Amino acid sequence: MNRIVRGALALGLGFGLTMAAIKVADHGEPAANQQGTELGGVDFSAYCRQEYGGTATARLDETQGAYGWRCWTTANDIITYRDIDLQDVCEQAYGEPAYEQSANVNDPHGWRCFRGPRPD
Repeated sequence: MNRIVRGALALGLGFGLTMAAIKVADHGEPAANQQGTELGGVDFSAYCRQEYGGTATARLDETQGAYGWRCWTTANDIITYRDIDLQDVCEQAYGEPAYEQSANVNDPHGWRCFRGPRPD
């Protein structure tokens, strides 16, 4: 009987110490809710020229909100558009690693670039 009591006490003590360690390690908001350092805005037209040549330009399909930016190019009198990789825009402008974030998905001009923890 004495072994059972000691075992139960050891389990209880272990559980209590584990819970105390978790409480001490939790210093406020988890890292997932922290935001990285803001680097600045984005220049979609500069990105398009760098990716597809000097005549390329960024145009907005307003029906797509903030995600409506496309690079438009002309080659042999054929106009084409290409999707824009938003993270690539930030990495080209500010170096790697960088990521994009918009405070409002309906505002196409609200994109900003950041470095550091990316909020979920």
